[in-house]
Amino acid sequence: MKLIGWILLACLAIAAAQAIAAALVLALIVGLVCCLYRAPRETLALAGLAVLMNLAVVQPLAFLGLAALTTGAGLILSSRGS
Repeated sequence: MKLIGWILLACLAIAAAQAIAAALVLALIVGLVCCLYRAPRETLALAGLAVLMNLAVVQPLAFLGLAALTTGAGLILSSRGS
């Protein structure tokens, strides 16, 4: 009987942690929408930076290739303007 009580208590703790996590995710989404309305350029830049950093962690070779392509395109475009 005591073991069942401990298992139920653990299930209750897990359910409470999930509810707190869901509330935090909802608050984050509301905050992002609010920031997107107030400062769209900065918010989209932050989202782009987060995507690039995630790409650097998950696929480092693809990130290096993207960096090389971007640098090459920048060099080509800057030499055309001069």
